[in-house]
Amino acid sequence: MYEILVVDDETVASKYLKKILVAKGHSVSVSSNAEGALAKMRSNPFDIILLDIRMPGIDGIEILRQIRKCNNHVAIIILSALSDESVVDKSLAEGADYFMVKPADIRELIDDAIPYSILKRSSVDSSIQSD
Repeated sequence: MYEILVVDDETVASKYLKKILVAKGHSVSVSSNAEGALAKMRSNPFDIILLDIRMPGIDGIEILRQIRKCNNHVAIIILSALSDESVVDKSLAEGADYFMVKPADIRELIDDAIPYSILKRSSVDSSIQSD
């Protein structure tokens, strides 16, 4: 299955996501902030990052920018309570593959968001390799 990093300062939400995803066969790491997430990314090649927008310190949009500067392979799914259209548009413009409003529908995450995001990243990888 997939190596997944959950980046969210809401501990209860992170633990819940981890429990569900591990039960589905995924390997899941959790970070409560952007700095910790970046450190984990240096030592582990994740397939998917589930990323919150509003966090203390570096916010989700900034970490998204930092990730995309050095990694175009990882699928990034935004999970945020912020549902303003400008936030959604900005997230997708900065390189997110999918945007979900919290509380996230777990079935949508597993059945739609993860497969779509992985497929989208594999398409990006293919176009980069053919250039």
